[in-house]
Amino acid sequence: MAEPMMYVVTGFFGAFGGGLFYWGFNRMQKFRLINDTPTSKIRSMAMGIVEIHGNVQAGTILKTPFSQSDCVYYKYEIQEYRKHTSRDSKGHTRTYYSWDTVGSGERRVGFYAKDETGNVWVDPNRAEVNIPLKKVFLQKAGIFGAFNVILGALKNFDSGQRMDISRWNLQPLDPKKQFTFATVGDRKYLEYYIEPDENLYLMGTAADDNGTVLIRKGENEPTFIISTKSEKELLKSIRWQMIAGFGLGILFIVIVTFLILNIIGMI
Repeated sequence: MAEPMMYVVTGFFGAFGGGLFYWGFNRMQKFRLINDTPTSKIRSMAMGIVEIHGNVQAGTILKTPFSQSDCVYYKYEIQEYRKHTSRDSKGHTRTYYSWDTVGSGERRVGFYAKDETGNVWVDPNRAEVNIPLKKVFLQKAGIFGAFNVILGALKNFDSGQRMDISRWNLQPLDPKKQFTFATVGDRKYLEYYIEPDENLYLMGTAADDNGTVLIRKGENEPTFIISTKSEKELLKSIRWQMIAGFGLGILFIVIVTFLILNIIGMI
């Protein structure tokens, strides 16, 4: 009779593999929709699912938390360099180090997208935002006080309150280079954001809201993407996500099949 842990592992792998396969299928649908939907000019776009390109025209301007850059959307992530120690069934100890995410947040406001034919209001709520990392800052271990103070300040900042980071001693890093000289307790502060006048790719639902046309997440077609990438770059990214989802999903399904055969005594 198989050990109870074997059933737990099999169930976990099965659920994980199914989730990855579903993710791959979701990416495939988005890939086909983006690839098959023609780009519209704002003045001539029809109601329903649309694809447009336009520059950001900000009404309300936000500030990013660390670089204080102007934006209409920001997302941040805080990673801490940590030491992990584990012990296997034979008593062997393994130690490794990794950058672990210990905090994150985002904020978004509506804006106009403008092309040479006109502009349209964009309600970014519930949009899938696909943008690259723009700024990275390093905070050495022990520089600032308790981490919950930082998280509390960021939570208040996300709610619209001011925040003073002058004592955090954040050192800018090149986001295109891998930072390797770290000690346990060091933190990285990552910023992603959309700036005023930045060119965007948008796919969402054009709708009439009390006589005003806007782009938002649709009720019948939930696809709503805002990206600073070109359509070609976006399709390439989604294609790799689709391949990874299907590939890893199939791998886990094969593992689950092997485990089930082992449980029932066929191998």
